[in-house]
Amino acid sequence: MRDVLGAAGLQADAVLAVALNDYEIEIPTADFDRFDVIAALSMNGEPLTPRDKGPIWIVYPRDDHAELQDIRYDYRWVWQLARLEAQ
Repeated sequence: MRDVLGAAGLQADAVLAVALNDYEIEIPTADFDRFDVIAALSMNGEPLTPRDKGPIWIVYPRDDHAELQDIRYDYRWVWQLARLEAQ
């Protein structure tokens, strides 16, 4: 995610992640600097579709950091991502 924001030239303290079903959550961009959060486009070599959490799914490296087991981070796993807005 840090690369996505960098490529877009986006500098913000947070982004509003909005899903296809209008789910919204504000995610601090510090998360992307601190953890290797990814914008997944595929799983097991297959493109993600809206039926299986696509077209984009924000995924945190939960297995690499015990602190990511906290429920606050679970809400930030946005699937069916439609857009990001700088906050």
